[in-house]
Amino acid sequence: MAEAYEDSFPGLIGIYTIADGPSGCLLVADFAEMTDELMNWASAAGGFLIDFDNSHCILFGTPQLPEDGDYEPAALTALQAFDRELGKGPEALLAFVAPMWAGWTIEWNDRGVDAFADYLTSRGVTSITTQPPSAPETASKRATLRADS
Repeated sequence: MAEAYEDSFPGLIGIYTIADGPSGCLLVADFAEMTDELMNWASAAGGFLIDFDNSHCILFGTPQLPEDGDYEPAALTALQAFDRELGKGPEALLAFVAPMWAGWTIEWNDRGVDAFADYLTSRGVTSITTQPPSAPETASKRATLRADS
């Protein structure tokens, strides 16, 4: 069964949840709204697709901490470390989060929801409506890592 969720800020803040592994990403569903349709590429600032059946995660976006956030020092340090790794490139970020994704394939794909649509189509998922491809050709940054068990 496939489910899709959307919210006004997961691309900016929610992307940090990938550092907590698959179970951490499930927490987004607690505050996001269920939908049966993916946004188009230009409307989605970031997000992730998690396939629990095949242990596959696709993510994209640029996280942004709210300036008015009241973070515990340890949490802020962890979020800043995430930002530093992402600043080095998607490969570095995937390596950084890999320990929490043991046994999974994690993929960074700048094509965003277009990559989600391709993946859903390849898996035969028809319960979630996808938009026609709209990512520009320049959105081609991609990295994949198989996290060791």
